[in-house]
Amino acid sequence: MQVIFFGTLWVFHFLMSSLKSERSSYMLGIILKLLYTVISLQYLNLTYTAYLCSSHHESLKAQKAIIEV
Repeated sequence: MQVIFFGTLWVFHFLMSSLKSERSSYMLGIILKLLYTVISLQYLNLTYTAYLCSSHHESLKAQKAIIEV
């Protein structure tokens, strides 16, 4: 379960970062395939999704803090 969780967390973070980047139009095929994979996971429930979102938010805050230093 831990491996699946961290794999999903990485995919979710990659999706959000890719959508924010200027290259999202070039990567649209990859983004859609990964998004379909994440959405189709059967064990993904609302609590888990909320945790993924909060983890991604914390990761972005940490990245912003590193860039500002």
